[in-house]
Amino acid sequence: MGLYEAFPFLGDLPPDVLDRIDERELLPPTGALARLRERLESELGAYVMVYGPGAARSAPGNVHVCSVLAPARLNQVQLDRLKREEEAFRHLGVRLVAYAKPLSPRGLVLRQAQDELLVR
Repeated sequence: MGLYEAFPFLGDLPPDVLDRIDERELLPPTGALARLRERLESELGAYVMVYGPGAARSAPGNVHVCSVLAPARLNQVQLDRLKREEEAFRHLGVRLVAYAKPLSPRGLVLRQAQDELLVR
């Protein structure tokens, strides 16, 4: 499964931002992890991104998803649930992060892209 098939909400980002996302940190989930991600998205009302063990500094010109998207506002029960589910996959180096739904811009990178789209 491709990255954008696994995380279709990324397709809502402006193309120039999408092209700069550092894909090395993202892990397209399969099997039980994919089912868990879908269930969490439904239950939390947020987008859930799966990060693999390859997260590191972005290459020059690239950005991390967390610098582009605002986090979901989860209550303590929801946050505890996310962390508990993440722990089940910890041995694989998996981390789960919830982002606001609908997508909410964060950081200078996305704002600049939106400004450029408005100017065009």
